[in-house]
Amino acid sequence: GARAALEVALGVDPTSVAALTNLGGIYTETNNFSAALEVLDRAEALAPDLPEVVCSRATALSGAGRREEAMAAFARVVALHPEVPGFRKGFADVLRDAGWGTWMGRC
Repeated sequence: GARAALEVALGVDPTSVAALTNLGGIYTETNNFSAALEVLDRAEALAPDLPEVVCSRATALSGAGRREEAMAAFARVVALHPEVPGFRKGFADVLRDAGWGTWMGRC
């Protein structure tokens, strides 16, 4: 499947940010947050300001229950690209889950 194809791609080019980010997304979707963060940390080291990387890592951090780090990552991606509603929504969701109130979801 897709995971196997991405692993092959990374075997050819272990610095492929796209492959790392997509593989991290697959791991996040299957609740394998430690594996997701392992590959997303590699992607972030290669492309620290790429919004897809920062947002994917923030999502994995949130799923792993690392809310403080997730909030910081979402704040960073919103600062990089405030025009993207999905980034603001992810940030609002993490803040709400951390107890900041349901009003955050209306931003």
